[in-house]
Amino acid sequence: MMVPRLFRCVGVAAAALIASIMLCAQSHARWAGPDINSIIPIRSIEPYISQVFPITSWGNSFRSEWGLRFSVAEVQTARLTGSRAGMVDLSPDLEGRVLLPKISDKDEDKYTELQPYLNGMPVRLDAYATFRLWRLAFRANYAEFTNRANLSTRGYLDLGGFSVGGDFDIMQREWLLVGLCADAYFRDPVFNGYVPYNTVVPHDFFNGEVKGTHPVTVGYYLRYVPPEILGMPVYFETFLNYPVKGAYYASIGASLVFRPQIYRFDMLARLKFQRVNLGFDEDTMSTVGPPDNLLPQNWKIEAAWNIYGLEFGMYF
Repeated sequence: MMVPRLFRCVGVAAAALIASIMLCAQSHARWAGPDINSIIPIRSIEPYISQVFPITSWGNSFRSEWGLRFSVAEVQTARLTGSRAGMVDLSPDLEGRVLLPKISDKDEDKYTELQPYLNGMPVRLDAYATFRLWRLAFRANYAEFTNRANLSTRGYLDLGGFSVGGDFDIMQREWLLVGLCADAYFRDPVFNGYVPYNTVVPHDFFNGEVKGTHPVTVGYYLRYVPPEILGMPVYFETFLNYPVKGAYYASIGASLVFRPQIYRFDMLARLKFQRVNLGFDEDTMSTVGPPDNLLPQNWKIEAAWNIYGLEFGMYF
């Protein structure tokens, strides 16, 4: 079993290497080997997707971008659901009161005010680096994003951590650029908290941890990059990412990018908005609550944020 598999791997690697050599060499005028267009009809698709290979050398197309992003997130929804215990609202917009259970029929109605659980405006910090070679780009990002409870000792919802990704420009037509992207996250999203009496329900509801699996997403991006807009060097971009593995982590957004040139460096300032949806579950137990809450069951977290960010970067 191992020998055929080894030969298949060697064959695939050799074919990929030969194809890469031919593709790279095709971009140089001195290449005297077979025309790659006799194998792959590249010239027939270039009128639709623009130049496939760089006009000069590949090394001249290399660019890098480094930056920092400061964002404020606004919680839109947040729910904790137990398959037996039911659902509670953790969002900061929760208002109102609930009727306390009566000990006897003679007791008068008593109410308790519901207190919001999560902090409604958490801060997110990102540091990133992007390396681009013609149509390909490779990204690395580290995010610090923890949505804590109003009383920080009660818990938090965390989805920060390190991620890597890649972009591929499918079409480059004058000022319009369309591409595909993929991202892999290396940290599991987690909710760790104590949801006590008088927060979202009139009794202790949950105490424990719910952990998801690190997500993998795919998506697309679109950039409109004119020389200038209203006399300013700006461009517009939009994107969408959808999960294909792990926790449910989807995002959609847009940004306006201002990129002046100072001396030899291209500076960048980006105003960015994105809507992020998160969902994950785990079979676990709560250590507090009524009998139904104490049973082993599936606990699920669902949350959504609107994130408003300001980013500063530099091209090299």
